[in-house]
Amino acid sequence: MRERVRNYYQAWVDSDRAAARALLAPDLTFESPSDLFHSAEVFLDCCWQYADSIHAMEWEYEVYGDDEAMVSYRAEFPVGAHRVVEHLRFRDNQIASIHVLAIHDLKRS
Repeated sequence: MRERVRNYYQAWVDSDRAAARALLAPDLTFESPSDLFHSAEVFLDCCWQYADSIHAMEWEYEVYGDDEAMVSYRAEFPVGAHRVVEHLRFRDNQIASIHVLAIHDLKRS
């Protein structure tokens, strides 16, 4: 599962939509403080525009269960950085849900 999680986020850094899509269940549920999507295609159509602006990701922590993961990472963008905490659930080796628990703007160092 760790490899699938890492590959999913690396696809965003690499702007590889096909690789990201292959790891998502078609009926993905994505929930964040500002969005709710019930389809992998709709989620990617709405959010993929941000992939080109991600310069780097730094893992802060990862916790894995049988069919779920909790991750925290720092994402670097041209305008600054964000710390993001997400909970992912898996079904049939694909990401079935992503719940963004926190997004925190970080000051440039």
